[in-house]
Amino acid sequence: MAKQPKSHDSDDDKEFAGIQIGFGKRVRDARKRAGWTQGQLAEAAGLAQSYVHEIENYGSNISLKGLAKLASVLRVSIRDLVPDNEFDDVPQTGIAQLIQSLDAATEVIRSLESQQSDLHAKLAKRLSEFDALKDQLTKSLKPEGETPSECG
Repeated sequence: MAKQPKSHDSDDDKEFAGIQIGFGKRVRDARKRAGWTQGQLAEAAGLAQSYVHEIENYGSNISLKGLAKLASVLRVSIRDLVPDNEFDDVPQTGIAQLIQSLDAATEVIRSLESQQSDLHAKLAKRLSEFDALKDQLTKSLKPEGETPSECG
């Protein structure tokens, strides 16, 4: 039996479902930051509480008008509610770990920078000492009144 070609609609549906779920999560997060219940948000946006529940938990379709109302009531931009980047699926613990790693790397770099500065100062001091020693040795090799070009 021949294999049936994959339906692009099913792939599109899966991708759209991910966007809907991401949207619902963002609505829930914004609502919780505002300190509201689903019922309070529904009332303020002129929506049914069951519809807000459906949006948050199942990624229900929403009209542009409904999207604009939610954003306005939650005092966020529409862009804040619509998932649009690769960081949407990164768990908060992963982001926190990344921040800790960046902090640790920054400390190491600052420490190396400080060590480099100390090393630079030590090298400059040694070069100065070597120049002074070279001058003393040069003077000790030539007789009084003779210029370095007349030596050797």
